[in-house]
Amino acid sequence: MGDFNVVRRPEERFNSSFCRRTSRDFNEFIREVGLIDPKMGGFQFTCYREEDLKLSKLDRFLYCPDFLDISPTATVIALPRELSDHCPILLSSSIPDFGPPPFRLFNSWLLRDGFEKAFITCWNKFRGYGTPDQYLLAKLKFVKQGIKRWRGGDHPKEELELRKHEEVMEKLDLWPRHAH
Repeated sequence: MGDFNVVRRPEERFNSSFCRRTSRDFNEFIREVGLIDPKMGGFQFTCYREEDLKLSKLDRFLYCPDFLDISPTATVIALPRELSDHCPILLSSSIPDFGPPPFRLFNSWLLRDGFEKAFITCWNKFRGYGTPDQYLLAKLKFVKQGIKRWRGGDHPKEELELRKHEEVMEKLDLWPRHAH
């Protein structure tokens, strides 16, 4: 990892010259050694020369394929620069955990009788307060509870329909087959 003072492609430079020869040599080195240059999130360019507005992606992590066996979730991100003309880059191998999803929703529910009404009623009925993210979280929890109530009444109907379909399928499977 570090500042390699060379870019791999022309689009990794802005307002500065691209040297095909050094880029080719750098790319050959990466290929011959068998390194991986992972996609980087965050900022597109990692080096900023403000006096003449030159931007380049000089900083990067390169790793061997075996590293993915140890850390398959590794990600690279260029962070905002503050004190230097280079962005710090971060290699992270943690899996972000944002907790349980606010609620699970199946597309098939959208076609069920009463779903739309249950959703709209709960959405409009909610009254809350707090910061926008707290308000939205509370509203989604409220809607989740309403959908659970609707689901409690709809689920037995759905189970009955499913049993009827299974019975029909069973009868069709037992239907005598005629050789043609």
